[in-house]
Order: sequence, then C-alpha cells, then structure tokens
Amino acid sequence: MSRTKKVLIKDVTKEEAGEAMHAFALANAREKQLHAKIEEQTIRIREKYKSDLDAAKEKKALNFDILHSYAESNDALFAQKKSLDMSHGVIGFRIGTPKLKARKGFTWAAVLELAKEKAAKFIRTKEEVAKDTLLACRNDAGMEEVMDAIKVEVVQDEAFFVEPKEEDAA
Repeated sequence: MSRTKKVLIKDVTKEEAGEAMHAFALANAREKQLHAKIEEQTIRIREKYKSDLDAAKEKKALNFDILHSYAESNDALFAQKKSLDMSHGVIGFRIGTPKLKARKGFTWAAVLELAKEKAAKFIRTKEEVAKDTLLACRNDAGMEEVMDAIKVEVVQDEAFFVEPKEEDAA
C-alpha cells in the first residue's frame, strides 16, 4: 500500500485563491450535473426493464414454492443428504445458526428474572466508561480535576472545508 503526502501549496495570492474558488465551484456544479444525468438515465433503465424484472421475480417465487413443496413432501430424498442434485441446480435444507428464543408465554424480561434466581452466571454485566456523561459534565465545577485524575481530555478535530455558492457556479 502506497501513501501519498498532501503537499501544501505556498505563497498563494488572494487573486489565485479567488480563481481557485471559482474553478472549484464550476467543477462542483459540473459534478452535480453529471450525477443528475447518471441518475436520470438509471431511472429510465430501471423503468424500461421493470416489467421484465417483476415477471422474472414472480416466476422465481412461484417455482421456489413448487420446489419447496416437492422437497417437503419427499422426505426420503433427503434422508442421507440435506441436498438434492437436479439437472438444473441443487435444492436442499440448510441448518441455520443456533439462536435462543424465549419459550411461548415468556418474554426476555421474564427470562432475565428467572436467570437472576436460577442461573446467575448467565447474566451479563458490562462495565465501561460513560463517555457521554463525561462530555455532558465537562464544564461542571470540579470536572477538570476528575478528568485529570482519570487521564481523560476533551479534544476536537479541525478539518478544512470548501463550500461553493451554488448560484455562482452557473
């Protein structure tokens, strides 16, 4: 991976900066025009093929249901393997990733209460610094000492920006 260093152009005059802002605004406007044209053409292409795409999706859904029904009603085909090779593809069943589900009539809140009583080792307690609270209280009396004691400081990055005026770019 190669890195490139941003070279700062030195000794730029006010006139050169004004010309650069004008060129930047024109390039920005041109970029927006091109994106608009691309989006316009994309919409036309989508509209052109919409009915064909919808028909293909509908046909896929119908045939998926037929294949699923065939597989469900022919358990013997899947006794040895979870998949069946057919002339134009493979159908089968995949076992999903294990997940937990609260039993019927129980919510996760109820499960939590039962786990507190009967299986406390499965209760998670997460300790972490409350960064949002520290930021909110940063100007309160005594917070400077607290932040110094826990070795935390508030920092803000500064980034250069250019905002061209849209009406000037015409």
